[in-house]
Amino acid sequence: MSDIATAQCLILGPVLPPGWSWQTPARARGVRAVPQTAPAPPPVRYRRLEMVAARFAQIIAESLDGRRSLGQLEARFDADSLAQIVEHHGDFSGTKVRLGSIRVQPRSNTCAEVTLRLTTEAGDHAAALRVYRANGRWWGSELVIG
Repeated sequence: MSDIATAQCLILGPVLPPGWSWQTPARARGVRAVPQTAPAPPPVRYRRLEMVAARFAQIIAESLDGRRSLGQLEARFDADSLAQIVEHHGDFSGTKVRLGSIRVQPRSNTCAEVTLRLTTEAGDHAAALRVYRANGRWWGSELVIG
């Protein structure tokens, strides 16, 4: 603000998140109002999706350091993801790549975004992957290795 003489002050009312309301009768009696929320949806179980994502992450780690043949990946990964693995295969060859950590962010019962940390003797590397189910099979796509 460059000029305090022309500054304006506005008083804004409270902004409540969608789904919240204040109980009017409780406020009228002088009791503190309690916000009410819409009921939470029932939890969806993603255990199968997490197991598949962990398996894909392990396959990537094994492929990068040469413990798994790159020819085995053609049935489960798209062409761009295969190109990423082939590109980084030489960098990681013989470095004992291990899966340091994995985080699975489910998008639905059949799709998840997966981030993983690959550990080597030289240091850690990050990777991201999308795992989804189509035509009765699990697929890996959009792989990025950093």
